[in-house]
Amino acid sequence: MNRGVRAVFMTGLLGLPAALVLLLWAEPAQWLMTERGLVMTQELTRGQFDVVAKFSIIGLVAGFIAGSAIAFTVKPITWRLVPLAIGGSLLAAGLCWLVARVFGPSDPTSVTGIPVGELVPTQFTIDAWPAFLAWPLGALLIVASAVYMSEYSPDEANDLESEQ
Repeated sequence: MNRGVRAVFMTGLLGLPAALVLLLWAEPAQWLMTERGLVMTQELTRGQFDVVAKFSIIGLVAGFIAGSAIAFTVKPITWRLVPLAIGGSLLAAGLCWLVARVFGPSDPTSVTGIPVGELVPTQFTIDAWPAFLAWPLGALLIVASAVYMSEYSPDEANDLESEQ
């Protein structure tokens, strides 16, 4: 397995600590149990925005880390790092979402025996797909900066690849 593929998988694993941060930091939307069943008031829905916004913030930071890891571990620093950064950061985003969904609150409709007046958290749901784009955006900013500031010319990059 070459260094680029390993870097993608290692940056993809950033989704695990990112999921832990999301689980500890975000507050999901709440359902209120009434005599008629579960209802969600406008006040209680702000948790849904909270989860998506914090997922995006975590993704931007994790994207910076993923881009840095790829830029500093995969040589030479050329534009060929861009797909690696996108792949690793999207893998991390998917893993973060999946872990938060599995280990976060369960589906409120599956919970039984809830007393009237009790608040029940909803599952972590990222219903705005652009939130997933914050992850590769952060990685691309770092990789593009690294490529721009790199001292390698295209000829030197080809020479380095032929030596390996």
